[in-house]
Amino acid sequence: MTATADTVVPPPIVAPPPAASTIQGTPTVSVAQTFTPSVPTFVIKQPQLPKPFNGSTSWRSFKKHFKRIYRVNSWSATADKVPNLTLALEGPSAEILKDTNESRPTAYDEIWTLLARRFGQTEAPKDAMRRFDNRRQTDGETIPEYEQAFRVLHREALPTATSSQRDSDLKHRFEDGLLNPEMSQFLRFMHVTMIFQLLYSKHYSCRCKRNN
Repeated sequence: MTATADTVVPPPIVAPPPAASTIQGTPTVSVAQTFTPSVPTFVIKQPQLPKPFNGSTSWRSFKKHFKRIYRVNSWSATADKVPNLTLALEGPSAEILKDTNESRPTAYDEIWTLLARRFGQTEAPKDAMRRFDNRRQTDGETIPEYEQAFRVLHREALPTATSSQRDSDLKHRFEDGLLNPEMSQFLRFMHVTMIFQLLYSKHYSCRCKRNN
């Protein structure tokens, strides 16, 4: 079509530019990472110390205790055992160190020998008293034999006891250790002198053998 003066030509239609697309996503947070260098851990084993010994308790029990301690601490050398043993001695037990040369190779054994010599005799009465308290009549043992064994143990446990103290101790422990409860009950009502007179009478001794 040819444009004339009366013809109006519309302007060209310009399409709008495409809208920018919006993409929504999960926001990303950036965290700064820090690295701490690892520090090695050292475990320091504290040595177990022996209990002190002053001679008031059994030296044999102390020796067993000390052996357990030096095994735990791995004290295998005499140079480790001797100083720790001497440090554990107190009071009367430490006096034996005056006669000991701690630098000698045999010092460890010498210390135990001196401890046994110094405190071994004091254990004999304690051991005898313990056996006296625990003594019971055994199967096949006559009552006079049982009473005689009691006297021997009591003499070892209390060598300085008076006769009245000895008889009183014997009576109570003797009655408690009898196998026959009826005999034990019967003797409780008797005087201690009558009991021992009865024990050593010929007629009663024969009867006891038959009853046992």
